[in-house]
Amino acid sequence: MLALIGCAPPDEGQRAVVKVNRETITARQWQEAVERQPATGPEQRAAMAPQVLERLIDQELALQQAEAMKLERDPKVAAQLEAARRELLARAYAQTLSAQVPQPTSAEVEAHYRERPALYAQRLVFSVQELSIDGSAEQIAALQALVPPQGDPTAWLRQAKAAGLRASATPALRPAEHWPAAALTTLTVLADGQTTVLPRAGGLLVVQRLGVQSAAVTLEQARPVIEQQLLAERRLARIQAVLKALRARAESADLGVPRGAASAP
Repeated sequence: MLALIGCAPPDEGQRAVVKVNRETITARQWQEAVERQPATGPEQRAAMAPQVLERLIDQELALQQAEAMKLERDPKVAAQLEAARRELLARAYAQTLSAQVPQPTSAEVEAHYRERPALYAQRLVFSVQELSIDGSAEQIAALQALVPPQGDPTAWLRQAKAAGLRASATPALRPAEHWPAAALTTLTVLADGQTTVLPRAGGLLVVQRLGVQSAAVTLEQARPVIEQQLLAERRLARIQAVLKALRARAESADLGVPRGAASAP
């Protein structure tokens, strides 16, 4: 089993492991299905392999019945197949572009580390009391007119409940990387007991700083995280740049949104 789901050579990957009526399931199909499972480590994958193979057999039986019933001709099924094909090919193209991005150099990682001391060498962990308030833009604006930004969470909670808004308070420990840059700057200069107000989707967040402690990260500790972050940023930038160039060269025309098109984002 381990040999079948391991990195087999190309000819071994085509070897059939199960025959289902007239069709077969190959070692490569089995291996790829196992690799898609949310498991970590070869032992976990090997333990899940028999169950994955059973699901592949059931899938093959269902597929054969669907083909016998010619379900691919159903308009809804055909549309879903086309959508899946488009998404798969577009993702494969994006992965091809991502593979062309070079790994960040050691100098680039070190520069990233030095330029962001608040996230690494001078990293802090904040003990806070968070008050999350939900409401429309108009309701939040009216609430902010009643309570000063420096007001403690008790005042915000009292006014929010009086206005019929949903609010919940939670104590939390949040490291520096949890906060947006502007919020991190504010929290760093606040004294314990002071409060700041942060906008968020669907309402606002009132944050009272209760305490802070140092949690510095060395360059070697941060190196793997920084490498992954830089690589992800470069891959995204590469994809966006190529798509922007393709758009500039493409011939397109806005034919209008068809009536009855979905309005949800």
